[in-house]
Amino acid sequence: MNYRVVKQFWINTVDNVFNFFYKIVDFLKIWVDVFWAFLDIWYHFFAIFGNLFLYIYYIFLFIIDRTTESGTNIVLTSRLPKRVPFKPQKAYVKDSYNPIPAMYGVKNVAEKVASSITPMRTAPKGTRTSIFKTILSALRDFVELIIDLFRKPVKAIGDFAARRMQPVKEEHHKTGSLIEEYMKEYEQKRK
Repeated sequence: MNYRVVKQFWINTVDNVFNFFYKIVDFLKIWVDVFWAFLDIWYHFFAIFGNLFLYIYYIFLFIIDRTTESGTNIVLTSRLPKRVPFKPQKAYVKDSYNPIPAMYGVKNVAEKVASSITPMRTAPKGTRTSIFKTILSALRDFVELIIDLFRKPVKAIGDFAARRMQPVKEEHHKTGSLIEEYMKEYEQKRK
């Protein structure tokens, strides 16, 4: 029998002893990773609520800032502008300046023209409106009412805060070194 065959079992035994301890260390490393992953899961779970709170807080500050700085309404959703039917203006207004002098004999022409003009109707008489358009119009008016219920108090709070704010007066800095000024103040306090 060759000694190399016997020695091979000894080498395998030593290898197995080291592998045993290495596997124990690997097992402990895995549990440390599991522990950190567990902590990471809970950290991210609570970070959801923390970031949600910060989002609501900063969107509130953003709305107050936009309403106080610019005085405009904040638009959180984009939509088409409100449609307004065309209303033609009067052809003659008595208080306005008449560019035609009276010496040409046309002083009363504008009054005669204004009396003959009749206001236009928005829809022809006898036509039916769509019930679908009426429902959508009422729904839009309701949504605008709800938005105004939220927008007006925020605007009032922003305007109140803007009235209470006073600008900070900045002191005009004298030319010279700040260190010299501090040294002078220190000397005065020492005396």
